[in-house]
Amino acid sequence: MSIAELASAAPTAGGVYFWTYSFASPRWRSLLCWIVGYANTIAWISGVAASISSGQTYIATNAQTYGIYVAILLSHGLVCSLPTTILARVQHLYIATNI
Repeated sequence: MSIAELASAAPTAGGVYFWTYSFASPRWRSLLCWIVGYANTIAWISGVAASISSGQTYIATNAQTYGIYVAILLSHGLVCSLPTTILARVQHLYIATNI
C-alpha cells in the first residue's frame, strides 16, 4: 500500500516498478519488480475479463479467488521452466495476441 501511495503521489511511467526498485534491497530488486509487474498485469486482465463476462455483476468468492491464484501460480511455474528458445516463440504468440 505504501508503494501505491508513492506511485500516485509522484507518478512516473511504470510507477509500481520504479518504487519497488527504489525501495527494495539490491539483492531482491529484480525479483520483486518482476513479481509486482506480473501481479499488476494479471489483476488488470482478470478483472476486466470477469467484468466483461458477467455484465459488471461478478463478485468472486474466496474459493474462486484462491483457485485462480493457484492456477496462475502453476501456469507461471510451467512457463518459467521452459527453455529460452521456447519462451521466445511463446513471446511472439503473446505479442500477436495482444495486438
